[in-house]
Amino acid sequence: MPVAIGPNWTYIWQPGQPTLQTVKEATVLRYTISMPAKPSIGDLASREVTISLDNVPTVRSLHPDDTSFQFDTDDGVNVSIVLVDIDTSGNRSAPSAPLAFQAEDTIPPPTPGALGVSNVEQI
Repeated sequence: MPVAIGPNWTYIWQPGQPTLQTVKEATVLRYTISMPAKPSIGDLASREVTISLDNVPTVRSLHPDDTSFQFDTDDGVNVSIVLVDIDTSGNRSAPSAPLAFQAEDTIPPPTPGALGVSNVEQI
């Protein structure tokens, strides 16, 4: 069965019945989250971040000196992120206030550079 795939379409030829199927473009958003300053204690072992996407948690261990981390998600997903600091004895801080938002692409493209004249001719 021959198949042809375009940027947002798929053509499947079946004997006697050609079909054209529309495929929705998938948009994945990559977020970079800035970390707060690490606490001024000498025995901070790690930082643990819990990223919940539509109430499904994923836990990551971060180095104490990490200043940011990234994660990918789909548009429209409810996001909640909580941070806990852990010392060398395994003591855990109280969780941070959650950073909560709905993932969406609201950032416009950057402002274009300045226009300039590159050539002038008499015609």
